[in-house]
Amino acid sequence: MYAPPFVRAFGIAVLAVLPSFSSPATAASLKSSGSSSSCRCFPGDACWPSPADWKAFNQSVGGRLIATVPLGSVCHGTTYDAARCADVKAAWPYADTHTDSSSSVLAPFFANQSCDPFLPRETPCVIGTYVQYAVNVSSVADIQKTLAFSQKKNLRLVVRNTGHDYFGKSTGAGGLGLWMHNLKTYDIHDYKSAAYTGKAVTMGAGIQAGESAATAFKQGLTIVSGICPTVGLAGGYTQGGGLGPLTTRYGLGADQVLEWHAVLANGSEITATPTKNSDLYWALTGGGGGTYAVVYSMTVKAHANEKTTGANLTFPNAGSEDVFFQGVQAFHDIIPAISDAGGTAVWTVLSKALSVGPVTGPNMTKATMDSIFQPVLQKLDALNITYSYSSGEFSSFYESNAAYDPPVVSNGLQIGGRLVKRSDFTGNPDGFIQAIRGIADQGGLVTGASYQLSSSLQHPPNSVNPELRKSLISFQIGVPWINTDWATDLHNQDLITNSFVPALAALLPSGGSAYLNQADFREPGWQQVFYGENYEKLLELKDVYDPNGVFWGRTTVGSERWAETEDKRLCRVS
Repeated sequence: MYAPPFVRAFGIAVLAVLPSFSSPATAASLKSSGSSSSCRCFPGDACWPSPADWKAFNQSVGGRLIATVPLGSVCHGTTYDAARCADVKAAWPYADTHTDSSSSVLAPFFANQSCDPFLPRETPCVIGTYVQYAVNVSSVADIQKTLAFSQKKNLRLVVRNTGHDYFGKSTGAGGLGLWMHNLKTYDIHDYKSAAYTGKAVTMGAGIQAGESAATAFKQGLTIVSGICPTVGLAGGYTQGGGLGPLTTRYGLGADQVLEWHAVLANGSEITATPTKNSDLYWALTGGGGGTYAVVYSMTVKAHANEKTTGANLTFPNAGSEDVFFQGVQAFHDIIPAISDAGGTAVWTVLSKALSVGPVTGPNMTKATMDSIFQPVLQKLDALNITYSYSSGEFSSFYESNAAYDPPVVSNGLQIGGRLVKRSDFTGNPDGFIQAIRGIADQGGLVTGASYQLSSSLQHPPNSVNPELRKSLISFQIGVPWINTDWATDLHNQDLITNSFVPALAALLPSGGSAYLNQADFREPGWQQVFYGENYEKLLELKDVYDPNGVFWGRTTVGSERWAETEDKRLCRVS
């Protein structure tokens, strides 16, 4: 999950036997719905583990069970503390506030205003859609014991690391979390197999992109990742495909995977490679996170540091809107050239500005980058548009990214998405400009990530949606979250689903596809849109490795067999 560049540049455990905050449903609704073998057990149900059960389970995992105390609890009730509440509100837009929590999430809709720090002090602090408990995983044994306990007690299981996702997969009402965040092992070594010989890294599931980049850089290496430093690499990012600034140069994050180290729903520890348990390797490598097994580490390719050029460009919509969008079109015109030169670009169009950056050019000189941008700058000069352009050449991607990818500060976004092939984009330039203009005029923003995947980039077969490989751009259509206006946030969600995404889909054959990590969680026909031709095979493998549906998340393979009720409990669809 990442904030668009405009937002980046200009915005800024102790075990309690039972949580002391309100359950996510009223007693009346719990009584009326009751417990059922078709539903996961829920707080208040007769099947819910007793205090003695939780105590015994905590002892079995070495005291690593955490009872959720929402971050916003200091803003409500008897735990209210004015100074600490102000601190929480000030820190809320920063990713680290949530990524280091065993329960918080970065997509605020899925918190469902649970113990929301921006609600009035007298509002009850409820755990709501946050997990009730989480195990701070330190070993394979912790995972195995949590899997066994959750299935014995029929609990909803949530696999989470940093809470980075747009679909609410990292949380769940009445859930028991497997919190993978502190699995921080990082081993650089030589690797040899039929598929790859060279440097590799075996990293724990808790390693985040920024940690990986800094450690690898010191050893003269670069690891493929996204642009947000707080994203966990071994989770949904890599398992979902893994777009990033090095995609054109080295391929997707999924294409780097040499081995997965995981635990199955039945507790079996397993290693999956292109030649060992290859069907599970195929599914984990692009078929979506938290779906087939619990990944506790992965081994990926490591690449030698090399010269990298970064660039950015910004200009405002300070006069005529027609003139502004002529400037936007001038940038659109060079996107294929950036990809052809081995680079990637990220940009955001808002009603008041275009912000481009980071543009990343591995093995590219500053002179080459500047020559690609020259036609844009000439057009902006001709249009009398004031702009800021910068480029710089560095000895490594790490240094380039540090200079041209500023820290994320964002209240969050609600999003939709579409993948666009080169022929569709270059064949209808005015259509895309008009669609983007219409979205911006209604308060939305459109972020693009351009790349090019060459067939010369070798990798073992994996389950990445083929449409992702064929595309030039992944568009992310978003509306910034408003912490204090839930009604407007819900209205904006409808805009995304019913207006913004369809505006781009109308330009694409059969409505197009979307990158499964950056899309609308309410996408109609998501099975085809997110997974394409691989869905049926992935569903078959889901049934092989997780026949009882232990792993669930919105829009994950097989998730249509379950649904949340009004009180957010998870039940099988009859």
